[in-house]
Amino acid sequence: MNNKYFILVGAKINESDSRGGVGTLSIALLDYADRHGYKIEIIDTSKKPFVKNSFFQNLKTSLVRILSLIRVSRKKKYAGVIIFSGAGWGFYEKIILSLVCRLLNLPSIFFIVDGWFFSVRDKSFFSRVWIGKLLKIPNFLAASGQNWVNLFKDLGTEDERLFVAHYWLSHSFSKRVKPKSLHKNAPVNFIFIGWMIKEKGLQEIINAIDVLYNKHPFTFTFVGEGPMLNTIRKIVKESKWSSRIFVKGWLSNHEKEKALASSDIFVLPSYAEGFPMSLIEAMFSGLPAICSDVGGVSDSLLDRINGILIPPRNSQELINAMEFYIRNPAAIVKHSFKAIEVAHKNHDSDINCKVIFNHLINFDMYTLKN
Repeated sequence: MNNKYFILVGAKINESDSRGGVGTLSIALLDYADRHGYKIEIIDTSKKPFVKNSFFQNLKTSLVRILSLIRVSRKKKYAGVIIFSGAGWGFYEKIILSLVCRLLNLPSIFFIVDGWFFSVRDKSFFSRVWIGKLLKIPNFLAASGQNWVNLFKDLGTEDERLFVAHYWLSHSFSKRVKPKSLHKNAPVNFIFIGWMIKEKGLQEIINAIDVLYNKHPFTFTFVGEGPMLNTIRKIVKESKWSSRIFVKGWLSNHEKEKALASSDIFVLPSYAEGFPMSLIEAMFSGLPAICSDVGGVSDSLLDRINGILIPPRNSQELINAMEFYIRNPAAIVKHSFKAIEVAHKNHDSDINCKVIFNHLINFDMYTLKN
């Protein structure tokens, strides 16, 4: 085994096009590896968003990745494999890759990034047992927070195979150290960043804007791309909101950071999340957040401390949360300070990436201990 060589099953993309959680995590992991002298071979899992492949296309892609893993593993002795997985088909494919790692005597870390995986709790007893059995194949399960730890334990995962690694950003992202300051009598500026899809709570945001628009002088900016982008633009135009509601589409990383810097509150009322990367970006930018209490969100978004947690699919709770910040601007500064504090504590890339690599480097020590 060579403690300098690893395999990453993740997204092979440029930082300028890091759309989606796996892409952002992969880029930062590669950056950490480069700065610490580690060498990484990548099994690429990147794909075009919103493109649905047929069963046979998925099967073909999965077989290619399995064969790639086998081929790459023969090049040299690797310390282990880091696998980012989704839910659905992606979960089963990555479990098979973990099984291949077992057969090749390669330690693996399994990282589920899709919040829809939490729906396993609603499945039948036999389905939960089956998935719990599959989760025993990887050597380690990385949890992005306590809610994920609890889920894995519910599915029968042993404590010694679990560890927490909160999501992280690359070093290139600008991270504030001072809280937001507000100009007297200035409107509160809300911002949404994410895929423009129903599941991100876009209808709930539109409902909230509709109720609050004529009551308070706030602004709202949508950043992202997806099937509902033109729908939101049409609603804004027809409702004559264009002077205060802005629909930007996708922005470059630099433009996104500027948009965050000029905003006050981040809004993401999703129906499901693993842990939203845009929330981490917002927290490092000093923004309190209004988010649904789903997935691992509550590990870093502490209700009424650095933001407000709301139930998913609940327009009235979103309205109440937005109105709270509009009526209490002093809370924005107070919560901004805590947002930055928690971001640096939980989401430092060096701390979290180190935990991941150390579990693979010290795997032999782990097996002797257990």
